[in-house]
Amino acid sequence: MAISTYSNSYCEAWIGNKWTIVPVQSARLRPALVVRCQECKGPILLMAAGRNNSTRSHAEHHPGHAGCTLGVQFDGRQRPSPQPVMAPTKSNDVPPEDEIVIEDDESAYPEGKARYEQHRRLERDAKITRRAKALRLETSGRLECEVCGFDFSVVYGKAGHGFIEAHHRKPVSTLDGVKKTKIEDIALVCSNCHRMLHHVAPLQEIEQLRETHFGGKT
Repeated sequence: MAISTYSNSYCEAWIGNKWTIVPVQSARLRPALVVRCQECKGPILLMAAGRNNSTRSHAEHHPGHAGCTLGVQFDGRQRPSPQPVMAPTKSNDVPPEDEIVIEDDESAYPEGKARYEQHRRLERDAKITRRAKALRLETSGRLECEVCGFDFSVVYGKAGHGFIEAHHRKPVSTLDGVKKTKIEDIALVCSNCHRMLHHVAPLQEIEQLRETHFGGKT
């Protein structure tokens, strides 16, 4: 039986006019990518990691191919896919969709789906969020993003009054689902900074994002 040097945790993706080996987890964040099996060059599906990372992100042949050592149907005789995925042809007026990252923090979150969902659930606790906003308004009179200083009411007027998002400061690894969230655990941030705080793994801190992109000043 042939021994493969490849792994189904990776795939080939058409990026920058060439085939590039990338992790399946990374390729899943860019759904417009044209992808194929590293070994047999056949069509594949990119599968998400299992709950609590019980299984890793991986590629599965679709349709199945018995000639690839990476497939569950491998019959012991290695051969190319009868349906190879070819390099795409694009006209110059087509936007580079393969460079767009979808808004899927969960799949990139290092501590698993359950922990991610717990973190976001705490952020959406309406009671603690209202308290944090009320305290900020009482002390400063404004609801500015703690990272960039953006104020929805200044930009959007009445529609933006009282609007800002809540971000849980504590890493999910420290959360046990029992202790109640305190106001000091909540940071108030704009939508853009909130996305970036979650997009960078491991979870980025407010101060770190502010220092890196705004020189520590807002």
